[in-house]
Amino acid sequence: MKNVVFYIVYCVTGIFWVGTAPAQNLLKVLSAQDGSPVFAAHVTLVQNERKSYCTTDGNGVCAIAIQPGTTAQLTISHLSFEKYQQSITLQAGENTVRLNPATGIMNPITITSNFVPQGQDNSVQKVTVIDAKRIEQQGAVSLDQVLSNELNIRLSKDNILGSSLTMGGVGGENVKILIDGVPVIGRLNGNVDLSQINMQNVERIEVIQGPASVQYGTNALGGIINIITKKPKKDQVQAGVSLFYETVGRYNADAFVSYRKKKHSFRADGGRYFFDGFNPDTLTGRTLQWKPKRQVFGGLSYSYTFKGLTLRYQGNYFHEKVENKGQPIAPFNVAALDEYYTTQRYSNAVFLQGSIKQRHNLDVTLAHNGFVRQRDVVLKDLVTLDRSITDSTFDAFQQIMSRGIYTYVSSSEKLNVQVGYDLSHDWGKGLRIKDTTQNIGDYALFASAEYTAWGKLTLKPGFRYGYNTRYKAPPIPSFSAMYKPHKYVTMRFTWSRGFRAPDIKELYFEFIDVNHYIIGNEKLKAENSDNFLFMLTFKMNKKRYAFTLEPSIFYNNIRDRITLAYTDSIAPGAQPIYQNVNIGRFQSTGLNLTSTFSYRNLNVQAGGSYVGINTAIPGADNNPDRFLFTPEGRLNVSYTVPKWKLTASAFYKYTGAAPFFYTDGENTVRQGKLHDFHTLDLSLQKSFFKESLLIGVYGKNLFNVTNVLQSGSQSSGVHSGATGSLPQSYGRTFAVSVKYTFTK
Repeated sequence: MKNVVFYIVYCVTGIFWVGTAPAQNLLKVLSAQDGSPVFAAHVTLVQNERKSYCTTDGNGVCAIAIQPGTTAQLTISHLSFEKYQQSITLQAGENTVRLNPATGIMNPITITSNFVPQGQDNSVQKVTVIDAKRIEQQGAVSLDQVLSNELNIRLSKDNILGSSLTMGGVGGENVKILIDGVPVIGRLNGNVDLSQINMQNVERIEVIQGPASVQYGTNALGGIINIITKKPKKDQVQAGVSLFYETVGRYNADAFVSYRKKKHSFRADGGRYFFDGFNPDTLTGRTLQWKPKRQVFGGLSYSYTFKGLTLRYQGNYFHEKVENKGQPIAPFNVAALDEYYTTQRYSNAVFLQGSIKQRHNLDVTLAHNGFVRQRDVVLKDLVTLDRSITDSTFDAFQQIMSRGIYTYVSSSEKLNVQVGYDLSHDWGKGLRIKDTTQNIGDYALFASAEYTAWGKLTLKPGFRYGYNTRYKAPPIPSFSAMYKPHKYVTMRFTWSRGFRAPDIKELYFEFIDVNHYIIGNEKLKAENSDNFLFMLTFKMNKKRYAFTLEPSIFYNNIRDRITLAYTDSIAPGAQPIYQNVNIGRFQSTGLNLTSTFSYRNLNVQAGGSYVGINTAIPGADNNPDRFLFTPEGRLNVSYTVPKWKLTASAFYKYTGAAPFFYTDGENTVRQGKLHDFHTLDLSLQKSFFKESLLIGVYGKNLFNVTNVLQSGSQSSGVHSGATGSLPQSYGRTFAVSVKYTFTK
């Protein structure tokens, strides 16, 4: 009976409270510069000593509780805009406030690892942001070209498999590539081909170096690269076309159209990139060192906003064809064997993002990805030009994934709590996969909390626990802390556990012919690691100038690392048998120092790194136990003349010699070295007709780097260039780009 009475009193009280509660009015925050919505602005409303809080969504809107016509003190803060603070009388319905852009160094909004979008200064985990303006200044058309200037990232090139990377000494198979949070699948030799990810529709790139496995799971042991695509920001129609030409024989063209009207927005884009191949002066004949390549791609997105939430669909398609023409076959030289590599990528994704109510945010992603890679060997008659396929192989992979994240932000904004799920199921099909078809599922729950004490110390613990259908998934904890002892000084410390699951190829690959005997290993264990990072940030952001200095140190300890190794066995055809194994030890450590300086229209970025690795070599008799270090340096300078709407930029990077260990024919460990090199790019950009037309002129690789010498092991690979060297670039080139944007 007491329970019934209590329930009745509770309901009546609730009804009375609802009837007398302040009305929910909408506040819309826009940029005074271009009228675009301001995302993640923090709003505080004070009325009669009562405080209300809210954060603007993707449309710049948030709901606040106040009776219409009453006056209150309104404060709006955002790192990229000047602080807004004044007394205001709010009316029923929608109220609009415009913010002026801040001076000094702008801080892009980062989304990747935060509870709600935050500026870089407020992110507990360090996030490096590369925005669209920087991509344009570099004249970069693909992801590998953008990352080639980043510290602590080293690229390698294969003329068939494309571009891959190491980050902090950790290989590309341990770096997760995402587009709007959706993983990019289809790894060749463990790596995603970065040259297949074009920059035509990119708003910014967010890079986290170090494990991000709590939220993003497998393949994030070394870090993540999250590519954020462009979305319509203002109620308008916009269309544009871009043309790009490079003297090495690159011809690119792409276009887009977008539309936004109140709750609806739409964008379609597409393009065709073409490279007709290149040979250095020392090579002649049909075979080109840099293979001809054609890429065709397109995308379509639509979003609908309702009740603080945005529902968005995005679909993308990519097709690439690489030609590898062979030399004429002796003795008559009337025929040749040519190889054609065709890649198709497609994805369909649905996103639900926004605020379900004040201080409660939701972010749900559901996606289906596909990847098909086919290799055709064609016998071509050089007299009649007839063609016949002599061999054909393919690999096909699909993934269905879903990630959901619920975030609660306390009214004081001192406590943020995040819980989520991460589900993925992968299928692999191909002639080189055991039983032709295999699948693997990974399902996990994760949670983390962020608490700010005394306004200076922020603590962020996290935990992930999952189930995998093929291996035992380890629990993944992490802990981060940020301390601000002074308004100019920020200290960050992170310890995180990472892991990488063996993929379908490592478990079930079978490649057996007259020259190869490579098999998978169904008993592989997941790689796991411990990562430590300490970073100190000193930053002064004044009205006329700004300066930052960031020294950091990191250490990775990876256990049960997966690699291909000789098994001491001989196949019936007398080939040595190779199999994926857990070799045990891999360590990397390093120091980084970055700095930025901005004065009026001058921006300078400088930095250096010193990274070392220590790894065990399978089958070696005398594995060394010491680190081999590689230095790097970078200097970027840009200067803008507002009167002429002209920007000049320079991008320089020194990539130091990279020593490595290898085994000779007697399994004795020896030391080799990949030699150092310098790169320099220059650009000049000028806009016309109220910035609707942008023309850029670029000088790339001005030090004319082509092949990088390698001493020691001859491990350049079957797809690489000359023996004793690795292909790095096709040399010095010049380029021009023209971009025109129509707005109505």
